[in-house]
Amino acid sequence: SLNVAKTQSMILGSSSNLKKHHLDNGDPEINLHINEDNLDMIGSNKYLGVQIDSELKWREHITFAIGKISRAMGMLKYAKKYLPLEIVKNMYTSIVEPHFRNCCSVWGCCGETLLDKLQKLQNRAARIVTNSSYDTSSLPLIGRLGWLTIKEMIEFEIATMVYKSLH
Repeated sequence: SLNVAKTQSMILGSSSNLKKHHLDNGDPEINLHINEDNLDMIGSNKYLGVQIDSELKWREHITFAIGKISRAMGMLKYAKKYLPLEIVKNMYTSIVEPHFRNCCSVWGCCGETLLDKLQKLQNRAARIVTNSSYDTSSLPLIGRLGWLTIKEMIEFEIATMVYKSLH
């Protein structure tokens, strides 16, 4: 059964449409209710590990992912002092990379600045894993490690989704 006390609502739309209907300032024209209980109107929500906002801009999700990736890279940086390269590479694949891949097929529409932030994090991870200095060019490191760049990862995930939908 539906728990009305925990039920919330969110209206999706472009920023101009949300402003037109006063849905961007917390005082909406639309009041949804179930059995005379008003539903709370929210601007974003975490659902199945994905942060969804009312404009589907993915800023909040990527910001959330950047925090998780940064914490995971802290563990990598600590572990590289004590573990061989192969194990640190496996740690990247199991601890850091899933945060890059989670829902990345929709990130292509989020803008270059957010993707650049993610790419900088991956560059830093490559320098951590290979024990390189901060001014070392990261593209050769990523290639040597056999990783995909963020843009390549997005393209791969989209191509995989298209292939699976066709077959």
